[in-house]
Formats: sequence, structure tokens, C-alpha cells
Amino acid sequence: MRQFRFTPVMTLAWTLSDRLHRMAVSHARVTDPRSVAGTIHIDLDHAAYVRDPDAAHRGLLDLFIGTGPGGTDHRNNITVALTRFIVDSTVDVNDLLDHAFADLRRLTDWTETRADRYPIDNRTRGGSVQAGHYAGTTGDRRFLVHKHVIYQRANVVYLLQCSGTTASDSAVARSTLSDAVVSTRLDD
Repeated sequence: MRQFRFTPVMTLAWTLSDRLHRMAVSHARVTDPRSVAGTIHIDLDHAAYVRDPDAAHRGLLDLFIGTGPGGTDHRNNITVALTRFIVDSTVDVNDLLDHAFADLRRLTDWTETRADRYPIDNRTRGGSVQAGHYAGTTGDRRFLVHKHVIYQRANVVYLLQCSGTTASDSAVARSTLSDAVVSTRLDD
């Protein structure tokens, strides 16, 4: 009896960005808040973070730098990115979140402490929150929390991404950072 062994020709470990490029008819990063159909909100302690006016030059909608130790070298920061994309009517944009956790799991020495996926509700097409520790470029441990939320109005879709990083060992600092990132939302 002959046995056949299936060997995949190619194995893809798609990232969320890879999937976005494959789903969209067109897409563009939004860096001007005036072009957003709504307002991005983040519950942030403005004494602990200052807004970086060069966020748009970095391809971001917003960037907040920590005012405490390590803030000036971007070890303590919160980034907000928004991508607008157009899809055809057959695309289920919630499938995009199938790849939401892939990027961070590729970080050096990643130790995950949270990975939550949220269902479609009356405001969004789903979301995810992921958190954990990784080794920074200098070998120091950093805490990172990342949120994705998908908003869809007809064939226009917004992918809101917010990431917060800190080099602090303080559980309070990590919790405060997580709360700020998780609070990020688009109100339209």
C-alpha cells in the first residue's frame, strides 16, 4: 500500500499588517486627526506624558513620551496609529484579528502576560489586547501593551492601534500604562 505524505509548499506566518495588505482594495496610514471621521480618545495622565509634535513625521497619529526616567529615549511611550482602508463587500474584516498576536510574539525573549480577543459589538468589528515583557535593544526588560480595534462604516474600515512601552519595574506604572492603552477608542 502506498502512503502519501502531505508536505506544505509554503508556510506563512502572516502578521496583521500582511493580512491588511491582502484584504484591502486600498489603504493609507492616517497622520492628520482632521481627516478622521470622529475623535480618538485616550485616558492619559498628562503630567506623566507629553505629546510629541513630530508624531505625523513618524507615520503616527499621536505619540506621547514619558516625562519620568527613561522617557526621553523612548523607553516610556505611548503610540497611536490609525490606518484607513477600503474593502469590498465580501471581506470579513474581523478575520484581520486572526493575526493580531503574531507581531509581538516575534520580539526577542517575549513573555506574554495577556492576550485577549474581543468580539464584534455594536460599535466595532472586534478588537484585541496583548501585553508582556521583551528584551529591548540594549538587553533591558521592557513591558509592552498593545491594542487593536477595528471600526467599519460600509466599505471604509479604520484599524486603530495603540501601544505603550515602559522600562519601569513598577507594577503600578505597568498597570497605569495598560489602562491608558486599553482606554484608546474612536468616537464617531
